[in-house]
Amino acid sequence: MLVSSTRLISFRKFITRIQLIGFNSSSALAQLSLAAQYPVFEEQAVYTYRKDCAGDRFIDLNASRVVESFNNLKNDPNLECSFFTQLKENGFQHNVDTYAAFIRVLCRWRFDRKLQSLLSEIVGSKESDLGFDITALFEVLSVNSGVLIWVLDILVKEYVSVGMFDDAIDALFQLKRRGFVPRIMSCNFLMNSLIEHGKVDMALAIYGHLKVSGLNPNDYTYGILLKALCRKGNFEEARDVFREMVEVGVDPNAFTYSTYIEGFVPIRGRI
Repeated sequence: MLVSSTRLISFRKFITRIQLIGFNSSSALAQLSLAAQYPVFEEQAVYTYRKDCAGDRFIDLNASRVVESFNNLKNDPNLECSFFTQLKENGFQHNVDTYAAFIRVLCRWRFDRKLQSLLSEIVGSKESDLGFDITALFEVLSVNSGVLIWVLDILVKEYVSVGMFDDAIDALFQLKRRGFVPRIMSCNFLMNSLIEHGKVDMALAIYGHLKVSGLNPNDYTYGILLKALCRKGNFEEARDVFREMVEVGVDPNAFTYSTYIEGFVPIRGRI
């Protein structure tokens, strides 16, 4: 019980510090208004503390006030990271809004490793444990296309790293359904990963859908496409793709040339 009490006091001090930062960043009038509207986090109105079958922990924090604190901390990302972790460790159940608020700050400060770690945690968690799914997270983040596209880049890699190709594809097309075109690097990574795992038809289908949606292939995209076609033995189509590449003004790189040549090696006598 002594340990729990010490932890309670420490967490209360931490929460008070968070709130003071929020106050100090506002005008005097705004401070008074905020103080009247949102009492200190230590008060019973914001959280309750009780002992139950899971042990001593903080419960019943208000998500909207947590989001407010995240917004106040947007210029102090390291403290915000600590705040997010402290809340979680003390029993607060983050929801889609608090995750989204935290993600926005990580994207703003280009904290790629922390963002990758967070998205890896989301990918590895059950929807029932999180309380939301990726679709809901995308919906909240869609107000800022830059953040949404940034998240997708990392999310696709996380899904691929654990072999969740269907989820990676779904994430890619969720972006498309919201009227955004994913970055070419994410498309290239996903298509190449699919090919390397023997899912050539899926890679070709993705390319076809994205090209219709306005995707502008680069030299690596064409190289990946050539690899897929050659692995399927569609050499005539591969020739057409190489001609198209030259016609649209995309200069073949070493990867494209080597892929094209290696693809035709088994039938070099017919070239």
